[in-house]
Amino acid sequence: MSKRSWTFYLLYVVFTITLGAFQYGYHTGELNTPQDIISKCVLKNGDPVVDKGILPACLPMTDARYSLVVAMLLAGGLVGALTTSYYGGRRHTLMCANGFLCVGSLMMAVAPNVPLLMMGRFVAGVGGGMATVVVPTYISECVPKSTRGLFGTLNQLAIVVGILASQITSIILPGWRWILATAVFHQWEDLGSTPILIMPEKTMCTSAKMCNLIMTLLSAYFMDRAGRRTLFLISSASMACCSILLGWSIQHSYDRTSGLAITAFVAAFAIGLGPIPFLMIPELVETSAVASAGSIALASNMICNFIVSAGFMAFRDTIGQGQVFYVFAVILVVCTVLAVFYLPETKNKSAEQIVRSRWAVAWSPGKQHYSLVSVSNGAASS
Repeated sequence: MSKRSWTFYLLYVVFTITLGAFQYGYHTGELNTPQDIISKCVLKNGDPVVDKGILPACLPMTDARYSLVVAMLLAGGLVGALTTSYYGGRRHTLMCANGFLCVGSLMMAVAPNVPLLMMGRFVAGVGGGMATVVVPTYISECVPKSTRGLFGTLNQLAIVVGILASQITSIILPGWRWILATAVFHQWEDLGSTPILIMPEKTMCTSAKMCNLIMTLLSAYFMDRAGRRTLFLISSASMACCSILLGWSIQHSYDRTSGLAITAFVAAFAIGLGPIPFLMIPELVETSAVASAGSIALASNMICNFIVSAGFMAFRDTIGQGQVFYVFAVILVVCTVLAVFYLPETKNKSAEQIVRSRWAVAWSPGKQHYSLVSVSNGAASS
């Protein structure tokens, strides 16, 4: 990798672009820690919350309603993902996303009641959905092809760091409104620093969260070395095994094994299924269709997340706490099989090259390995 590939301007551009993903991660985790304070009006030490200002110190609600408040981020994300292509260029879209995130954060920070808190969460979700679509695309268009895997992983890394930052903020700051208000300052910084690309470069638990961060960093190192397809297959297969182990350990009340399975699951996710889908969309689709493809992909992701978030408790109560993870394991096995047969390697290839050659994955009996084979002419390329 030449020094020219690592200019200060490139690093500045990538950093400011990923601030949008950081904000989405922050909003994802900001309501986890202060749940009892917000919904049950109980401090960490068990004392009741006392109103000391103009705004209420808590917003009493049931666990089901609090779950709905949390899920509103995903509902907004779905809207944001589906409307991303209507905001113009990448920079303008990212600035609009930051605007939604800023307004949503402010609405949540001053919410006097639950409906306004939900509305603020929804508005922030719209911005988060837009950012999650445009950030990986924007990065892939700014960095050299040889470093696309490394820099493309930064989208997922920014989300992970944002989640971790929200947890740290909840420990440091005195109240939940301050936790939500902190995001507003992040957005103002992001709005002011989003760059204009005049001359772009050539074309759970604390241990689990720390593991997520470390493995995401590790995936950034291996992305341009091992390749996207290899890491994806390792990730999905490992997650399937971890899901089976988790379900079995829960059924037999092996708490330590459950904790190990959760940590391993997070690690497997972080090295593959976390960053790679966002990275590969701009690599598999021609530039003119990237925005639409990203919107559809993220919308599907948001819908699945919403279904899991809203229906997990009922589904678990219906089939059993351990058995529900066997269902996840089956889904992951199907994902792995489909990837084996249909997912091409995109490392060091442009989207146009892949689309023009119609790459597909096929089994080569003589070589006893999988090769990328052009459907159009049958010529193999290992």
